[in-house]
Amino acid sequence: MDMTQAAPVPSRSHEIRAVLLFLFAVLSALALLTYSAADPSLNSASSRGGILNRIGVAGAFGADFFFQVLGGGAYLLPIAFLVAALRSLRPQADEHAPR
Repeated sequence: MDMTQAAPVPSRSHEIRAVLLFLFAVLSALALLTYSAADPSLNSASSRGGILNRIGVAGAFGADFFFQVLGGGAYLLPIAFLVAALRSLRPQADEHAPR
């Protein structure tokens, strides 16, 4: 009788979730790091032609929103997405068991 059990493997949905969360981590980090107050946003207009944010209009609006709501804490968002991605890859012994 074999007493060893194979380690649980993350399901395909966990892997997809992890990839998406990792993508959000990278995109949000890039949007926040390339934020410019001169870019157009929901609460300001800009007469300047180009957008400096590397993610484009969505990055400019998103970064401005998170800086308005969270201030400097917005820089923790990419870290939170990265942690969530890593946690979703962690093998679960029984997903339906109470925690």
